[in-house]
Amino acid sequence: MQLVFEFCASDARSAVGAVSRVLGDAEYTLQYGRAERGTRIDAVVESATSKLESGEIDSLVVYPKSGAIRYAMVLAPTAADEPRPFYMGTIEYTAGDYQWLWELLLSAPSLSIVCVGFEEGVELRQGHLDVSTFPWHQWPLAIGAVRDRESSAPDAWVVKPGPEMRWLEGCAPK
Repeated sequence: MQLVFEFCASDARSAVGAVSRVLGDAEYTLQYGRAERGTRIDAVVESATSKLESGEIDSLVVYPKSGAIRYAMVLAPTAADEPRPFYMGTIEYTAGDYQWLWELLLSAPSLSIVCVGFEEGVELRQGHLDVSTFPWHQWPLAIGAVRDRESSAPDAWVVKPGPEMRWLEGCAPK
């Protein structure tokens, strides 16, 4: 099974922080640079935050040396063909026990969207940052969460299943 977790943040620190939380103390190789070409380096994930913020780099890819996370990536708003108003995070996960990762991302501060899909993940664009415009019915979405701006609670989410949730029903989050 290959799951693709995606998340959006308005700033580099939040996006890189989410990746750092997910990796914990795992050993990894780090690559960053321009989206079309990267340089592998020996550094910690957090060292890329200021480079992303300044525009010196527009992508960060982390390859854990073991475990079910194949890679974790953060793209700056300018890294896509069509610039976005957010930093985009992606985590490719190869196991079915996804709840821990889902819950960890939902508890990360300052993320505005978290979703799980299959294959290449959901195509998130500028207009998808709101509950009413999120692509809830788009393939390959299994489950999505959009920060509830109507709620006074800072950790409130609107969570809905997508068309591919049937593949995760045996291990659906609580």
